Amino acid sequence: MPRPSDPPIGLVVEGPSEYHALPQLLAKLSVRHTTPSSCDGFGAYAAPEAIARRALRHLRAQATKDIRRLLFVLDRESRPDCAPAFAETVREAVKKEAGPEWRGIDKPLVVVCCDRTIENWIIADPTGIRSHKSMGKDLSRRVGSQADGKDAVQMLKSASARGFHYQKGWMAGELAARVRVNARQVQRRSRSLRKLLKECGVL
Repeated sequence: MPRPSDPPIGLVVEGPSEYHALPQLLAKLSVRHTTPSSCDGFGAYAAPEAIARRALRHLRAQATKDIRRLLFVLDRESRPDCAPAFAETVREAVKKEAGPEWRGIDKPLVVVCCDRTIENWIIADPTGIRSHKSMGKDLSRRVGSQADGKDAVQMLKSASARGFHYQKGWMAGELAARVRVNARQVQRRSRSLRKLLKECGVL
């Protein structure tokens, strides 16, 4: 487990949903982090090289802070690559884009890929998020034992209560605050979430 005296993690995220939701998840794990730097989204089909170019200035800015490592969180979306493979491809693209000796990045860099989006980490606790006023339906049966790989955004939209419509961004943060990320049954539903916890020193 992280110690209170540990330097924080420097956090770079893909877009608004991660910006709002990831701090909610990490807070429950007692993981200290910087204010996230958001790349404002890459698009579902952006190539690793394009992602690296957009993310590099954010990674360099976070690397100047007193942190123990850099954590870059992005979405697999519907790409055919598995989440760990895509994450490693992006990490290599960042190294190449940064140039010799990772110019401007002197901290260890870890890339974690949500499978498919951070909403998949949110639906990993269908019981927890059911308590939010925006949720009109229980997603437990649709999620089952596996949250990764599903169209979680569409599932959240279809489960919205009357008068609500799931929107990426701040609403991801609202629901993430209900996710019992410390619960083993939640962790078991998402391999990509377990990867995040491992890189944060929780597992």
